[in-house]
This record gives sequence, C-alpha cells and structure tokens, in this order.
Amino acid sequence: VDFAKHFKYLGSFILYNLKDDFDIAQRIIKASQNMGAMANVWDDTHTDLYSKYLLFLAIPINTLFWGCESWALKESSISVLDVFIHQSIRRILHISITQVKEERISNEKIREIFYNIPDARRTIASRQLQFIGRIARAHDSHIPTQLLTAWVNNKRPRGRPLTTNKVSIVKSLQLLYPNRLETNIIGYSFLLEINMDQNGSLKY
Repeated sequence: VDFAKHFKYLGSFILYNLKDDFDIAQRIIKASQNMGAMANVWDDTHTDLYSKYLLFLAIPINTLFWGCESWALKESSISVLDVFIHQSIRRILHISITQVKEERISNEKIREIFYNIPDARRTIASRQLQFIGRIARAHDSHIPTQLLTAWVNNKRPRGRPLTTNKVSIVKSLQLLYPNRLETNIIGYSFLLEINMDQNGSLKY
C-alpha cells in the first residue's frame, strides 16, 4: 500500500499528522475560486447589497467552512481565515486596501457594513456547537457519536498536543456564552472536561 501524506474524504482532507492546515488551505483555494466565478455578481450594480450578502454566505462562506466542525484550530489558522473573509468583503464592497489605510477602516467596521457578518472565530464556534448539539442528542449507536467518544487504548506520547477538538469546543462555549458559563452551562462544560480527562474521549 502506497503511503499518502493526505487523502480526501467527504470533501475534507485528512493528513497523516491529523493537522488541519492543509484542509484549511484547500478550503481557502476553493472559496477563492467561488469568489472569482461570482465576479459578475459582485460587480452588478442592479443586485442589491443584501442579496450579495446572502450569496456570499451561501457559496464562498459555506465552501470556506466546510468540515470546520471537526477542526482543532490554532490562532494562526483563524488569522488566515479572517484575512480571506475581510479581503472578500472588501472586494464586494469595492473598498481598496489603499482606502482602508487612508481612512483607517477597521475589520470590525468592514463586517459591520456588511450586515454585521461574524468573523471566522464566531462562525466556527457557532457551527461546532450546533454539531455537538446534534451529537449529544443522537443515539449512542450513531457513528459520529461513536467516533467522538472513542477511546484509543494506547499510552499518550509525552508532551502536550498543539491543540485538541476538546479545547476548540470549550473555547467556543466561552466565546458564545461568556455570561452563561458560570450558571446555565457550567454543568455541561464541567462534565465535558471531567469525562475527557478520565476517559480520554469526548463523552456527555
């Protein structure tokens, strides 16, 4: 059997080292191709901005974040995704980088103009928690549930991993529910961490 550094499964790339960098790079390439293919739409003066916003969410954004529910992201990866989002929005709004520098237009202002579209971190957090919610409500025989709660009976290598899916999920909870973590969601978050530490798997 030939060794492959990565392979494609259900639209996402899986690497031999289980990092998401290559998959994210491919997602950005695909989303960039979507933006180029839709150039006539972005430049069409007869199409209102809200329609362009909906199309941007439906095609480039969905392409960009395909499979993001399982990403264990580093800060550098989030920055790369944000760069693409802001460049794309400026392309649709016809705001040049020179104009951004001269008028000191922030990325937050760009997103606010474009109907308060969320940044990459919030978009991923929302999708991850929706996915985890479906997993939590599913039967134990559900294959994604079995995969996320699986336990590898092998000694963990020394040293802390760069990041994990568990860390991403906890960060998503803290980001989207900062005030509720201390009350309504603290039990859920606490159980999540305790079971991960004891069993080494994502158990609810």
